[in-house]
Amino acid sequence: MQKYMTFFLGMIMLLSLFSCKNNKINDKEKDHTTSEIPSENASQEDYSTILNMYRGIIEILPNYVDSKEAMDDACAELGIDSKEEKELFEKIYWSAFDFQKAPPYKLSYGYAIKDLNGDGVDELVLLNQDYMIMAVFSFADQKPVLLGNYLSRGSCWIDGHGLLHENGSSGADHSTNAVYRISDGGAELELIVEFGTNGHEWIGDMAHTNYYQLVNGEKAEITETEYQDLNEQYGQYLGSHAGAAATKEHAGLVFLSMYTEAEIAMEAYDAALKNEIKVYETDIEKYHDLKDCKTPYNRIPLCEFENMGYVYMDVDGDSINELVIDCGDTLILRYYEGCVYIYPFTFRNMHQLNTDGSYSWNHNGQNFEYGESKLAFDGAELKTQELWRIVNDGEPNAEYYMD
Repeated sequence: MQKYMTFFLGMIMLLSLFSCKNNKINDKEKDHTTSEIPSENASQEDYSTILNMYRGIIEILPNYVDSKEAMDDACAELGIDSKEEKELFEKIYWSAFDFQKAPPYKLSYGYAIKDLNGDGVDELVLLNQDYMIMAVFSFADQKPVLLGNYLSRGSCWIDGHGLLHENGSSGADHSTNAVYRISDGGAELELIVEFGTNGHEWIGDMAHTNYYQLVNGEKAEITETEYQDLNEQYGQYLGSHAGAAATKEHAGLVFLSMYTEAEIAMEAYDAALKNEIKVYETDIEKYHDLKDCKTPYNRIPLCEFENMGYVYMDVDGDSINELVIDCGDTLILRYYEGCVYIYPFTFRNMHQLNTDGSYSWNHNGQNFEYGESKLAFDGAELKTQELWRIVNDGEPNAEYYMD
């Protein structure tokens, strides 16, 4: 039997939205611990322990406190007890911490799986949506092997041949570009070349940069011309952002989110309710903070409206919730391809919304007209299907429409 949900009866379930006094949203309790990581590659099973640890780190990252006790608590929560696993946890954690973006944090993190050296073994690359690399793993001796973890001042980018370029900087005129290939079998990195700048010296009143190349484990001085030749041959030193752009363009990696689309939508709604991301108002074709959007009928800013509530419903049957806000009128928020769109309805255009996306409406005008329609979407475009309609001007000849 179809369940009906009206805003008047549903107010018991609704949470307080926000007011001008504090402009805050009570955090919703969320539990993603039982959610499955999206599966895109057969080799994912080989890296399941790493991906589960990575996801656990992402979950605690925004509110994490840097202390040994907090680190131990986080490991205990994730079931990490061995010394080796704790060391790996800390390496991945600090890399993820260094590359975290503005809210919503979780949506920035993902991974890619690809055979980088052509030996038939897929590597796992942990990275964010901008292709900044946090760690690279291979699979050897029946277990994941960490080849390297990286920070913004010691970043890594991957070229079109699957070579890893580790770029480091320790101050003015001190930089390193080390190029590695992954050994067959994936057990280790093999150094191809290392070169960089090695400080400067003053000759008269002019500072001259020193250049080096690593030879037999020792820094050997080279000329600027030789340095530039190495840059041209192996790829120049790139900072974290430029290296990420190079990885995205050349490496052939495909970013895979750590979250399902349904989870991403919920995180996006959470950020929108907290005014951490903007929503796109479809009726005026502008981006705004949710608090600055207005009620459709009286045009009152939401931050000035009291007794407001919201509820999550899958109104179009795609297994991804929409966010429905009751503000006297009705606002439907929908996540689609990285953006939250908002669709306004006055109280006459929608006054009873059912769990299957059908809703009642009535128009008072020259003719009294009322009926029921159903919500649907085509991409970001709202589609409505009229289920039935009655037009009655008070005369005996009422008109009835269906399909």
